[in-house]
Amino acid sequence: MDKFYLEVPGLARREDVYAYLAEFAEYGSRLNGAGGVNHFPEDFESWLRMTEARALMAPNEKKVPSREFFFVRESDRKIVGMINIRLALNERLRNYGGHIGYSIRPTERGKGYNKINLYLGLKECNRYGIDTVLMDADLENPPSWRTMEALGGVRVREYFDSENEHTMVVDYNIDTKKALADHAAFEESVAGFRLETERLVLRELTEDDYDAYYAVLADRENMKHYPYTFDEARVRDWIKRNRERYQQYGFGLWAVCLKDTGEMIGDCGLTLQNIDGELLPEIGYHIRSDMQRKGYAKEAAAAVRDWALRHTSYPALYSYCKYTNTPSYKTAEAIGMTFLREYPDEANGTTHVSILRREEVVPCADRAWLLSEEAYKLYAPCMYEPTYDKYAAAMEQYLTNPATEIYVYRTEHYAVGMLVLRMSEDSSAEIEGIAVDPSCRYFGIGRKLLAKALESGRITTLCAETDEDGVGFYRGCGFNAEPFVKQFPDGEVTRYHCVKR
Repeated sequence: MDKFYLEVPGLARREDVYAYLAEFAEYGSRLNGAGGVNHFPEDFESWLRMTEARALMAPNEKKVPSREFFFVRESDRKIVGMINIRLALNERLRNYGGHIGYSIRPTERGKGYNKINLYLGLKECNRYGIDTVLMDADLENPPSWRTMEALGGVRVREYFDSENEHTMVVDYNIDTKKALADHAAFEESVAGFRLETERLVLRELTEDDYDAYYAVLADRENMKHYPYTFDEARVRDWIKRNRERYQQYGFGLWAVCLKDTGEMIGDCGLTLQNIDGELLPEIGYHIRSDMQRKGYAKEAAAAVRDWALRHTSYPALYSYCKYTNTPSYKTAEAIGMTFLREYPDEANGTTHVSILRREEVVPCADRAWLLSEEAYKLYAPCMYEPTYDKYAAAMEQYLTNPATEIYVYRTEHYAVGMLVLRMSEDSSAEIEGIAVDPSCRYFGIGRKLLAKALESGRITTLCAETDEDGVGFYRGCGFNAEPFVKQFPDGEVTRYHCVKR
């Protein structure tokens, strides 16, 4: 029996995705659930940047946060379909579109695959807390709405869409938890959990892992920073508890195995832990003592980090340990976490906590990155005659001027926004430039950059000069804007002086 899984888009799939799109074009078939990748025919990485940024946005009247997944067959790793899950709805999507769009490539249709695709999509909706899924389909597209009915969809509306498709449309509601419970038989077609890295495979723990796991958790030296060393009963209970977590949350601690041999050498995963009185998502790891100092904990934790950022909605991820457990919190730092706090704790004496926020606007003085091609391409639209040499010269001046502050907005893998401020002694600041990656506009990134600059309270007046294209943004952020005429080498241009107090 074929088994399937949902895969988060990555750069390595570029050619596979374009082959997928080409097949739809060849068959003259309508493409759904692709998250707009067809609008990036020559720049797949721009689409990846957009998908990351869009997942983090607040919903507005034009756009909503969403996640895209490839529907992949395990046996040949082929992209058989795609599914797009909108994490919130605006008025437009309540009237037309709903939470989910999906598709199966033309040569793989008629095999019941889209039911499995939707089942996996509902599992993602459950992780994101979407209890009732709204979907729609053209009335003349029975395969689509019958798929919804097969997963418990209840028809709630039938209407003529006079604005978008000019056809009859049917709406369905799906009770997420009920659908997953009633149609659990689809699990037979779901590939077992598997995360791969360069050297490792992470999979679900089983009872067969007892001996290998005992060698990790019952090692007194290996567990010296833990409140106790495990005995047989505790190891078996640990496996049982994590298997229960898989069912309840969709995650837990997973077995860490060497890719070449399959040997289990420890665990790593995501669990909910009581950290200073709060139940928070924590990345934990235990690696067998003879396999330590080889980078395995870092490699596994980085894979779990990426999975958690893409499959859950937690605003931040944590790692905690006894304050003396330097290797543990150094591993957390190696995957991008930073020190948050320490607090007194009965079990540890003092507990050390690290944090990784899903999105960050951070002050940036990283000269190497600010002079990189990536930073130049991001900031170039803010410049008149934007050559790299001119950009580099300006950035060198910014970096040596203590009155200049630079902020960068980062998603999971990309920097997609930059703000350069020139500070004054009178608590005012001038915006030298504010840039957002073109593929990531209308996601609120500019507002987040400005909010970060203002949050300290040091700035009482914020000023900017902009053109016709930018004045609407500043006015939307609460700036007053007054037009004036400015002389450029090419002639006179109307500009706007924008002020926010």
